[in-house]
Amino acid sequence: MSGPSPLEQFGRHVFSTLGFRSESVNTSVGSIHLWRVPGTGTLPAVVLFHGFGSSGMHWIPLMHELRPHVREIVAVDLPMFVDAHAVPTICTNEIS
Repeated sequence: MSGPSPLEQFGRHVFSTLGFRSESVNTSVGSIHLWRVPGTGTLPAVVLFHGFGSSGMHWIPLMHELRPHVREIVAVDLPMFVDAHAVPTICTNEIS
């Protein structure tokens, strides 16, 4: 990858300004990037996964709306997209 696009850089700035933390989580199939922010509500945490050709940044409007209602929000960047660092090889026996 050649680095983040100007839109991704802007999205990162917005996320950081709003109190979101960028984290990298090591898994058995590689490193996964996610954005995490505490909510101010009492409902359970929400985990958001984007579709192909997208990134966690696309959840900004929804995360803004959910934040007052839930305890925490996590937006996961899937492997091979934006900040997902590794391209894992997944075997079917690892998925179970």
